[in-house]
Amino acid sequence: MHISGALLVPIVNCSLPILFWNVRSLGNSDKCSEVKRALLLHKPSIVCLQESKLVDIPPFKKLSFLPDALQSIIFLPSAGASGGVITAWDQASYELAGHSIGTYSVTTHFRALASDLSFSLTNVYGPCAHDLKPDFLSEISTIASHIAGPWAIVGDFNLIRSPDDKSSDNFDAHEAALFNSTIDDLCLVETPLLDRLFTWTNNQPSPTLVRLDRSLVNTAWNTTFPDTSLKSLTRTTSDHVPLLLSAATNVPRPAIFRLNNHWLSIPSFSSLVLSNWSSVDESHPRATSSSALLCL
Repeated sequence: MHISGALLVPIVNCSLPILFWNVRSLGNSDKCSEVKRALLLHKPSIVCLQESKLVDIPPFKKLSFLPDALQSIIFLPSAGASGGVITAWDQASYELAGHSIGTYSVTTHFRALASDLSFSLTNVYGPCAHDLKPDFLSEISTIASHIAGPWAIVGDFNLIRSPDDKSSDNFDAHEAALFNSTIDDLCLVETPLLDRLFTWTNNQPSPTLVRLDRSLVNTAWNTTFPDTSLKSLTRTTSDHVPLLLSAATNVPRPAIFRLNNHWLSIPSFSSLVLSNWSSVDESHPRATSSSALLCL
């Protein structure tokens, strides 16, 4: 396969940073500048924004919140003053192979320009109204029926999975059961967010905190990107925390120290350990007791 005259090569240690964020309106110029500053700082290859509250995105407006490298976009316009979903990508690294726009989502299918990597990404902004949530979950199921290959769903689901996802006791068990059932039926796995419990605050003196933003991936994604992690970034201009999904095709290798028991029977073993241990620079971040033994 050729794209732009370049021969595609097998996937080798590909890294894919995806930033997703409910920005809570891009109507204000100061907020647009804050969003752009965050994107320039973290340099994602793909950006998924929710609740833009934009009906149209003319070129000048796009430049106000997206860096030059992320000017290629697909977006779902807001319905009046609510909603609005935007997916932007680095066209120097990925080409759009296809897309679909739903009521609550934008699904994009990408091909890497420098390898044979391809994947799908769904950017969602779930409805706040309780009676619309089943329709939202049905839309996700419909999208899944048309997906082949690695797939990630990211964004603000406006749903929680368990009482632990909320700081208050107001928990809708029925909605959570519907959400979890959809995740199970589609064989999706949630990417764990290990550095915080909640992603949204109502900014009150005694705030309610909720986990509304998350990443769900299918089995093919985990196979293609075995080194996938999720972390939170600094919350600045929104009541939601921006999240960075980092996906990599290489398998991480843990640092493992092995000791052969027969070493202990060698008379010079102890003196060699003491000699090598004393030669290790203790200020070095990797200076450990195993470092000395590795010198044997």
